Amino acid sequence: MRHQVGDTIIEVMVSVSILAVVFGVAFSSSNQSLQQGTNASNRNQAIQIAEQQIAIIKNKESGTTTPSYPSNTPFCLKSDGSVDTSDIDGTTRTCNFSSQAPFGVADSFNPSTNTFTIISSWQATHNTTDQVQLYYHSLNAQGTACVPHPGQPCLSLNLPRSGGGLV
Repeated sequence: MRHQVGDTIIEVMVSVSILAVVFGVAFSSSNQSLQQGTNASNRNQAIQIAEQQIAIIKNKESGTTTPSYPSNTPFCLKSDGSVDTSDIDGTTRTCNFSSQAPFGVADSFNPSTNTFTIISSWQATHNTTDQVQLYYHSLNAQGTACVPHPGQPCLSLNLPRSGGGLV
């Protein structure tokens, strides 16, 4: 009787099965890490966009003219400081600036608390929408609410040159 040297078919199948499990776990882990990295990168970008909106508001506060904002309704704040309510997307309720794609941003002002809310949103993994919200409180802001009329501001503010800040 001769001894055969080598592996049996069952030993090879067990080895291949173990390798398949190891590669499957490694792939799943790397895929999850990639998604988390992408989500973190998107979140950081969304925060930067929202912070840019706050910088525009602060710029308007330091100007010589009294800025006007619609009260308690989303609006688009352009880089030149102009306010536009017609650019709001009816579905997402955000402004879609081509320079910030795929991010949408919407600003709103609550005159009773003198607080701006800036929402920056994006399409996250698994067809969900994710968002960050930043609040900016403007100290001593003054104004009166009005009934909104298309193309006209609802609130004129006398914003301070200093003070205020992120809430």
